[in-house]
Amino acid sequence: MQESYQEVQNFLSMAKEDDEGGLALDLTQESYKVFPFAILELKDLRTLRLNFSNLSSIPTSISRLINLKVLELKSNDFKKFPLALCELTNLELLDLSDNEIVTIPSEITKLKSLKTLKLRNTKLKGILSEYISALTSLEYLDVSKNALNAFPESFANLKELERLNIWQNSFAKAPSILIGLTKLKILDISYNKLEVFDLDLFTSGIKVEDLDLEGNELTTFPEKVCSLDSLQRLDVGRNKISDIPEDIKNLRKLEELWINNNNLNAFPKVICKLLSLETFSISYNNIKAVPNELAYLSELKNLELDHCGLDVMPLSICMLKNLKRLSLGGNNIQKIPIVVNSLHELLFINLIGNKDLKIPSQILKRGIKAIFNYLNETEVKKTIYQKVIFLGNVRAGKSSLSNTLIQGSSQLSDDRNRTVVLDEMAWTPEENLSLQVYDFGGSAWYDIVQHFFIDKHSIIFLVINLVDYTEDSYIENVEKWLQIVQARAPRAYLFIAATHIDLLSQQEVAAKKASILEIMKSREESQVENVEKEIERLKNLGNEGKTAFDRVKNSLMNRLILPTKIYSVSSKTLQNMTELKYDLLEKAKELGRVIPLSWQRLYHSLHTSDLSKSKKFLTYNDVAKLNYETTNATKAGFVHSPFITRKENQHSPETAKPKLLRTPTGTQMEYSKFKKPRKKTSEYKAPPSSAFRNPTENDEDREIGSMTRFRVQILKEDFPQLSFDKDRVHDILAFFHSIGDVLWYEGKPEIKNFVFHNQSFLIDLLKRIFSERPDELEVRGAVLMKHGLTSKTLEAARQELRTKGIMSIKYLRGLLDDLDVESKMIDAIMQLLVHFDLCYKVQDEVQENRITKLHFPWFLSDTVAQEATMMLERPPASGNWRFILEYEFPLGCPRALFESMAVRVHQVVPDHESIKHWKNGVYARIRDTKIMLYRTFDELDTITISFHVEGKVIPDLWSNLARLHREFRILMIRWPGILHEIWLVCPHCTNEGSTNPHRFQGENIERCCPENEENFTCPHAGEQGSIPGNLIFPQQASSDVPTDAELSKVAYMVGSDWKLLGRALGVDDYEIDQVNTDYDQLYEKAYQMLQQWKRERGSKAHCARLIIYLFIITVSLETPTQLTLVFS
Repeated sequence: MQESYQEVQNFLSMAKEDDEGGLALDLTQESYKVFPFAILELKDLRTLRLNFSNLSSIPTSISRLINLKVLELKSNDFKKFPLALCELTNLELLDLSDNEIVTIPSEITKLKSLKTLKLRNTKLKGILSEYISALTSLEYLDVSKNALNAFPESFANLKELERLNIWQNSFAKAPSILIGLTKLKILDISYNKLEVFDLDLFTSGIKVEDLDLEGNELTTFPEKVCSLDSLQRLDVGRNKISDIPEDIKNLRKLEELWINNNNLNAFPKVICKLLSLETFSISYNNIKAVPNELAYLSELKNLELDHCGLDVMPLSICMLKNLKRLSLGGNNIQKIPIVVNSLHELLFINLIGNKDLKIPSQILKRGIKAIFNYLNETEVKKTIYQKVIFLGNVRAGKSSLSNTLIQGSSQLSDDRNRTVVLDEMAWTPEENLSLQVYDFGGSAWYDIVQHFFIDKHSIIFLVINLVDYTEDSYIENVEKWLQIVQARAPRAYLFIAATHIDLLSQQEVAAKKASILEIMKSREESQVENVEKEIERLKNLGNEGKTAFDRVKNSLMNRLILPTKIYSVSSKTLQNMTELKYDLLEKAKELGRVIPLSWQRLYHSLHTSDLSKSKKFLTYNDVAKLNYETTNATKAGFVHSPFITRKENQHSPETAKPKLLRTPTGTQMEYSKFKKPRKKTSEYKAPPSSAFRNPTENDEDREIGSMTRFRVQILKEDFPQLSFDKDRVHDILAFFHSIGDVLWYEGKPEIKNFVFHNQSFLIDLLKRIFSERPDELEVRGAVLMKHGLTSKTLEAARQELRTKGIMSIKYLRGLLDDLDVESKMIDAIMQLLVHFDLCYKVQDEVQENRITKLHFPWFLSDTVAQEATMMLERPPASGNWRFILEYEFPLGCPRALFESMAVRVHQVVPDHESIKHWKNGVYARIRDTKIMLYRTFDELDTITISFHVEGKVIPDLWSNLARLHREFRILMIRWPGILHEIWLVCPHCTNEGSTNPHRFQGENIERCCPENEENFTCPHAGEQGSIPGNLIFPQQASSDVPTDAELSKVAYMVGSDWKLLGRALGVDDYEIDQVNTDYDQLYEKAYQMLQQWKRERGSKAHCARLIIYLFIITVSLETPTQLTLVFS
């Protein structure tokens, strides 16, 4: 009794009072499974929400809640309509969506007071039950996402019905019975199978205000719609309409029109006569141009012109003085006219996908304010900036070539001053043209730091020593470097320079150049042909090969454009240098990105001011101070965009927020209850990959790219007069980071306040750590004492580095002692190295959140760990199984990929003592399961990275293999476009000791074993000819299905980008819109969307897919470890 009393009190404390003095109780996601009977004691309960609670039945005693008016039971486990609900005769709203109702009982007719009934996605099919027709008080009916195809004649009895949602059903024609619903205001019949819409609603006297016909099979615009003079919103998007009739001009009250994704080939000028229009989308129609008459739509606030084939931004847009949202993504626009800043009401603009637009992508992603500031400042004066990178083997002549180009005279290097890791130089060959030149060392060790600097915007020089080149050395001199560029930056522009031609005859130079071009062309054609064959093979596999098909097809679309010319030069005689320099500068002007003059001032301050010269790194506040000083010193100030004066928070009568009313559920809604709740693209909050941003978001807390902006604390007592634009500092730093001038990781908490502006310092640091033999560097005696090292501890530290790849912080400090690095800088450096997967913190050596030891797999020997030898040379022990997943890279892979994965093994294996490393492998144990990461090479340049798991329990083997696979997939996103195949080695063949085992599709690991198929064919299985399905498919896909706790973590992480993630995961727009309507908090929206994905996908809701999409969409490519923490 006491327990029951306490439970009632708990519910009372959770309940809230509604506007009528009753109680509202929200128990969503409480997972009761059994109805909580203590609720029945709450006599004044008017609203009860038990969504997502795993309920399968309702007790008849619920009838005691005689005052209950609102009952939500979405997404439970009901297999039929709970009859007990039919006794709640005062109920006004009932939501049973996302349950398996299937049929409607006759007892539902007792609910005479019901005004809102939601039965979305409840397995209804055929003709809607006539029992619903008896609910004559019904004002809102939602039976969307079922398989209905007709209404009964009695449906005409619903004379009070104002809103009807029947989207995503199986209606082949619009139900004629709707003509009798004279109060109907909102009709959503989208995503059905309508080829025509011929209901004469106007003649019937129906004043429809909102009509949604999106996603049907309409080939012509429905003429009868043009008579609906009450219509305020019309959506005919995603049909096959090729023409808009002149009679559409009769829709004088129309405020929203969606004709996107149709077959229009020209802009319908008649649209410009809809003078009340506020929202208009014509995206994904090949209209190519926009008429000047668009300027007549003076009330227009939202305009979407994405993927319309536009070559220029229509100037008529600049006449739309009330425009708030503008989307021009995916066109061919090259320039934005400065007059666009006359749009004083504009709150965001999308220009993403205009590949020739000369505005840096980092600026586009930051939204309207950054774009306008950039346009205004570049209008004053600008400098073109371009990164140039020199790659090639040791002694190829990279340093001589780069220095000769810069100095304009012969600058020869020798072995004594050859590049170690890389050198960086600033070059200003012309006024307003600035080149940042990076000269990489040619040693294999230096591949590990290339992803600090190489990106798709670079101009890359591949330098070949023509004297050393032979056809037999093509792979070493040319191919391996092409693979690096292809994997890391396939969109970069490539020059090939053949050096040392002064040591060869003209005939030899010509022959060797021709050889390089011929082999390069032949190998590329062969590689493309192999890829195309693989695409055809995967296409024939149907759904089974879809994942691999998409991946391989993407690699074909992202091939590096190979040059057809090789520049033959001599840094000694300057032969052909003039031509090479001219072509380089012209290409830099063509591809370079524009930096405003005022940004250049801060750029110079970052490198020449006393403050920057005196520090190895700057803090964010240091940069803010430099920005303030440079701005005031020139007295030019900062050219603010019109955004600063926008009336964002000043509500005129036209823009004032509508009055709010209370719905029966107690939530707020706009005064017009007929306003469509399902939102369209222009109303979505901004994804990080677009420039769209919701104007109500706080600028200081908004998300930039896929990294969350941190709050920068500027103390007034430190800078009493400091007044600067924080957004501007963020924009400039993000841009300079993108071009490699500074390193600043806004989304990394440990180092977000550090700005690494001193490139030479970073380069010296990397040289010191990644020299050929860091374990043999001399450390002076005074340094030993300074850092607490004795000669014995020094030798022990060296031995640990040689044998285990582990470097202590004391040893690191000794290596960097002459660089005069502060203690807190050492910590930042260690975080930076970990951040790039160049090393991994040794978990047992983390003290008070400070790293004391780092693990570097780069410094290991070739000796295979003894424990791994058995796995490589012998079949599994009796009773054990060994699963092997192979990633095969036929064209080679980035050398850093394997080492980075070796570092990540530490995240998978709890027992770090069991981990054994060697140069080409890692061995470890996870409880009773052995795991191994292994790399092999063959004579055809194919590199294979494989994951081995061995043990007795098959589900555990699948689980551990899936985890390794998941980590590797995340890591590979850093190298887009790299060609690879995934194979699952037949465990039966492995157990039999076969030297040529059969291989199944590696994508099997992301699928569950097909139903009703227990055995599968293996060509090597002998007379039996088949093996159990659980050896080539996970038996239970749930082993890789995210838990509710994992989904909760993702929901917190994804934030305002939950819609974009939902679409990537395949959740349809209707589900997303419904979640957006039903829930208020971002976390709730994200979590419910993920739960919907999990329910719909069932056993196919893989963690791997969720992680990859989350990583691509919302998490910076520089912060992968956040994801693995979620799914640990």
